[in-house]
Amino acid sequence: MGGNVTRNIGNGIIGSDALTTTGAFNYYISCYYLDQFYFTGKIPISGSGAVVSAVFGFGLASVGPSHIHFNVLAFIVLIWIFSPIIGFASGFYCILHFETRIYT
Repeated sequence: MGGNVTRNIGNGIIGSDALTTTGAFNYYISCYYLDQFYFTGKIPISGSGAVVSAVFGFGLASVGPSHIHFNVLAFIVLIWIFSPIIGFASGFYCILHFETRIYT
């Protein structure tokens, strides 16, 4: 996960005032262990999911829930929910649309 992506996610969830270099290092380590846990169990996970989870945990531990931007976190979770649905629907539409044009 790139530094700019991590910085943007971190600033969006907990704010730039709480995002320190030590904190960034801590949630990178957290992401590493989370990814290793899932990879060992052969469970698929996205890197951004690990970063968001680690930043959220870091924010709760370091600054508390009053400094968490829950609206940003809710938006990210909604994207996680609706992305597969939108992908499925667009793939379904494309295969039906192109299949009828190719085979007729």
